[in-house]
Amino acid sequence: MSDERRRSERVKQPLVVQYAYRRGENNEQLWDVAIINDISGVGASFNTSRKFKKDESMMMRMRIPSSPLGMLNIEGKTIGSSDSSVGVHMTRVEFVNLNEERKEIINSCIEWFAANKGGNDVT
Repeated sequence: MSDERRRSERVKQPLVVQYAYRRGENNEQLWDVAIINDISGVGASFNTSRKFKKDESMMMRMRIPSSPLGMLNIEGKTIGSSDSSVGVHMTRVEFVNLNEERKEIINSCIEWFAANKGGNDVT
């Protein structure tokens, strides 16, 4: 993605994310866990155990360091999910329906990681 298209600073920070998706005829909700590859104020990428369709919805729970909310619940929609022959799919998710408090928590965390380099790259 070109710098002009990027809407938010992205940091490579290994945060744990739980994500839920619907499956099957009963629309059963299943939860899984992943490590975030990178995160920005508008989305994140992480490896998933299944390939998601574009615009597929998911719920995510993230523990953001210093968040007063503890676990942060976030809705997302899939931007892309790579094919894989080994069962791991790089999935990119855009955050949707974020209220101002959650936006501020995520952006403050990203700013802190960027300022302190968090041991990881900032792009």
